[in-house]
Amino acid sequence: MSKWEYTKVVQNNTGAQFWGPGKTTLMNLPEFVYTVLLKRPPFRLAANAAIKTLLPKTVTVGEAIVWINPNDPVVSGALAFRVFERDEISFFSSHFSRDMTLIDAGANVGLYTGIALSTKGFKERSWRLNRTVRVVTFCRRR
Repeated sequence: MSKWEYTKVVQNNTGAQFWGPGKTTLMNLPEFVYTVLLKRPPFRLAANAAIKTLLPKTVTVGEAIVWINPNDPVVSGALAFRVFERDEISFFSSHFSRDMTLIDAGANVGLYTGIALSTKGFKERSWRLNRTVRVVTFCRRR
């Protein structure tokens, strides 16, 4: 049997979700298309090029305005298409309060830092940590 025969679709209240080959969690349609259907290198390269051309300069998440990395089709693309860590963003937004200190380890584009900074009354006690020089350079330019 091919790996495609193991893929099944589950319908629930949030729409169709997919079990990908070897996956232990459900994925939504855009994630399924990108990670399963566009997995082969020629398709992935074409998809990444298309995503990069469609990326806006900023994305609004709640009240936060996040500058996205135009060279990152994965995280920035998922943010632009509103499929990046939706449950985690919802949890963070509802549980973060103005008297907390944020350490955003692996900050990438600073999504959670942006959400924290948009929290009314937050005193800007945050540190963004990312070991990638490319991302740090990108963040400094903004």
